[in-house]
Order: sequence, then C-alpha cells, then structure tokens
Amino acid sequence: MSTRLPACDCPWCSEEVIAATDPLRDDSVPSPGDATLCIYCGEWCVFDTDLTLRKPTDNEFISLAADPTCRDLRAAWVQTRKN
Repeated sequence: MSTRLPACDCPWCSEEVIAATDPLRDDSVPSPGDATLCIYCGEWCVFDTDLTLRKPTDNEFISLAADPTCRDLRAAWVQTRKN
C-alpha cells in the first residue's frame, strides 16, 4: 500500500517523489518528522510539515545510523542496486 504525496524532489538527487510506502506498517501515511529512504539514490530524507522532503539534521542522521531497522533497510537498498 502506498500513499500519494505532494509532488516534491528528493533533496539529495532531485528525482521527483510522489508516493511513500512503509513495508513495516499497514498504515503508510507519513507524519512530519518521519524518515524515508529515497528509492532513487538511497539517501535518508525526512518529511517536513507539508509532507515534502528535506535533508535530515545532524541529530536525525545520528538517530538513523543508530537504528538497526534503518541500517537493515539501507543495506537492503544497496543490495538491490548490486543486482
């Protein structure tokens, strides 16, 4: 299940992002402050108050790097790019 978002560009790679999916939840509607992995470039982004994407702050990067689920998700993204 995916959620349509306001169209915006990834702040890292500038690819247009129009939807989000959370494979760990049935409810995939993001909230401001939620993190997401750009499917195009594999960089972490954070949903802003209008559900567009922004780069994470330094503290958000530290939290993402410390989260085992986030590390596994990023590793899975890297693995898909190798195939």
